Amino acid sequence: MLPKPSLRIRKSATPVVPKPGEVVTYTVRGTNTSADADYSGARFTDDFSGVLDDATWNDDATATTGTVAFAAPTLTWTGDLAKGAEATIRYSVTVTNNGDQKLRNAVTATGSNCEADSTDPDCRTELPTPRLEIEKRSAFAVALPGGKTTYTVTIRNTGSADATNSSFTDDLGGVLDDAVYNGDGTADSGTITYRRPRLQWRGTVPAGTSVTVTYSVTVTKRGAKKGGDKKLRNAVTTSTRGGNCVTGTEPGCTTTTEVTSPVLPPTGNDTAWWASGLAALLALTGGLMVGLARRHRR
Repeated sequence: MLPKPSLRIRKSATPVVPKPGEVVTYTVRGTNTSADADYSGARFTDDFSGVLDDATWNDDATATTGTVAFAAPTLTWTGDLAKGAEATIRYSVTVTNNGDQKLRNAVTATGSNCEADSTDPDCRTELPTPRLEIEKRSAFAVALPGGKTTYTVTIRNTGSADATNSSFTDDLGGVLDDAVYNGDGTADSGTITYRRPRLQWRGTVPAGTSVTVTYSVTVTKRGAKKGGDKKLRNAVTTSTRGGNCVTGTEPGCTTTTEVTSPVLPPTGNDTAWWASGLAALLALTGGLMVGLARRHRR
């Protein structure tokens, strides 16, 4: 009986928890484990159907021996391996996170540990990715002088991996011309720091959960500081990959609260006018009542 070659495949990917915008590099090592026979025409394929909904192909495949071809969604390597020889194939994708937030794919090769029905973990990779959705709300659309306005920022992770080292910043520069920060920031988890005029939150949002951050300002009693515009305008931004509030102009990332003055009773000359008008009205009413009484006696 002639000796037969045997192909052993090991596949890996880094990083294991990629974020949107990051590059994921795949490495596949194929080894002819036979000590007696060369392997002519060794071959494997890697199906990217479960990857390209969340990433783009970078067209950068290389191999230490043999040839690599990519025809979406499948990569194919073919080559000859002497007994005991190994081929290393590398290729990459860039994460977009537009699909199911999982990068899943598997290598298959006839006559190897990675047959089509193989359950060998060396044949497949599944990489979870986080996805942040930030929403900011203001308690009131209108605020009065001396009134308090509370802001609520909700950070949701709708992805399949924990969002570590996440953060957002709220620039209160457009608020503090008409109000003062109350120093009362709280969060379900993570830490809040404030360095005028910016409030920042930083923490981890586990997959499928959310973190709520609240803080407030109080409008000055005059309704606006000198130079204020009577508008509390601010926006949250994040540099965390995959966050939706990149510039702060996106929907749900900004709030505007109008500062209005309460209706006050007239003062000064207006008071005199109002009082004289009331006196005239009372005199007229009194005259009418006297006239009606005289007519009744007749």
